[in-house]
Amino acid sequence: DDELKSLKEYMSLYLTVVANPLLLASLPDVDNLSFLANMIRSGACNGREDVYCNLRKGEDVEGLNKGVWAQYRCNYTEWGGKKYIDREHGGAIGINFDIGDYSLIGLYIKGNKHNMSQLNNSGNLVKGMVGVCGAFLYDRFELKWIVGYSFGRHNMCLEGRNSNKVRGKFGVQGVGLDIEGALKIVASDTLKIRPYIRLEGDMEDHEKMKEGKLSIEGGDCSRLLATAGVRVSFNVGKSEFSGGVGYKCLLSKETFAVKLALKEGVSKYINSVKEGRHKGVVGIGWNYDISKCVGLHAGVNYVGGKNYKNVGGTAGINIRF
Repeated sequence: DDELKSLKEYMSLYLTVVANPLLLASLPDVDNLSFLANMIRSGACNGREDVYCNLRKGEDVEGLNKGVWAQYRCNYTEWGGKKYIDREHGGAIGINFDIGDYSLIGLYIKGNKHNMSQLNNSGNLVKGMVGVCGAFLYDRFELKWIVGYSFGRHNMCLEGRNSNKVRGKFGVQGVGLDIEGALKIVASDTLKIRPYIRLEGDMEDHEKMKEGKLSIEGGDCSRLLATAGVRVSFNVGKSEFSGGVGYKCLLSKETFAVKLALKEGVSKYINSVKEGRHKGVVGIGWNYDISKCVGLHAGVNYVGGKNYKNVGGTAGINIRF
């Protein structure tokens, strides 16, 4: 099916520019051009789990987690089997403030680097993010939210015809919004159960790019996901261990298309790998209070579904005051 789809896309591209065979001969083939769509889409996946885990109530101190925190994050993602791979790592720092007895608000800054590959194509994305986050934590009820702005630059190298390389770069910027509601059920002195629902949305614009005969028009990539799950945690001394399962659903389109400008008045859309809508989520975590003011945390998550697999890890520290 994938080979037939690639053949159809190539024939459509050929017929579009059949009046200009020199242009067709100068462009990479469809499998290589799809790398552009794949890298723009995966670069727009601005996961903010590393911010969420720092919006939590201090169990051993009066009030909430006002203070500062720092976190490291890494991710490995496959789309379409191993057709397209994105390796990401980066860090984040933030500060939280109390607002009244039950609320907090915070600021965060993140920096990530993506290394992407598909066949003989490669690229990277260096990206920064700034945002505001907050939480309302009352008794057993939790409501958390994150608003962020992202900006960065893609660098790519496409495999052209006759082993020629096509290199280019273009900028991206976007906004994201997350909201999560949860109920914290205290089953015993050491056991807690936390069912939750979460909505994640991102919209990112990319600049136009022209390198030799290859030209793409500017556009935007939007993603919307909903997650429902449950997490169970239990305390052993100063440590808290947790594990959870969930279901994630892609509510936006399963593919992203980049607009290829072939010549004046003639264009062609190149699609990304199709992403399945339904995914399972599994994760484990660990928190350790060194003292009443200093805590460590780490976690590993797996998200998998049709044409998609992601494994990610985080580790961080928070200092309360």
